[in-house]
Amino acid sequence: MRLRELFDASTAFPYEWDQSDGPGYVVARAYDREGRLIEVNFTRDEDGNANIDFSRGGSMGDTGQGDGARVFATAINAIIEYVEKNDDLTVIYFVGDGASRKKLYDRIATRLGNQMGWHRAARPGGSVYKMVRDIET
Repeated sequence: MRLRELFDASTAFPYEWDQSDGPGYVVARAYDREGRLIEVNFTRDEDGNANIDFSRGGSMGDTGQGDGARVFATAINAIIEYVEKNDDLTVIYFVGDGASRKKLYDRIATRLGNQMGWHRAARPGGSVYKMVRDIET
């Protein structure tokens, strides 16, 4: 999986936004070629930070069912759009589970930060990634 593919919005599956579960919870929903649901969930905590996770067919792990690059592109595109729409957001967290994907998540976090004008903060622990908006003073 090449990193540039993951950041190519033209490879992402089309998604729709759903805010029906309340003001602190937003979901971007898409369907892959086989009709499996892809969900990118954004949950704001009491400090206004966003916790992000995504799943395909109900699984947050590697499903081994192909189209991984398109699924990641969909999630990355939704994250970028969400951050652009929420200019009050200063911190996001996401979990990158799986030792086999650690390097991939590290590279995604770095590139995503550079593209959005954010930086990676120290990892709070385990597979949790923390991204902080760069604020000019």
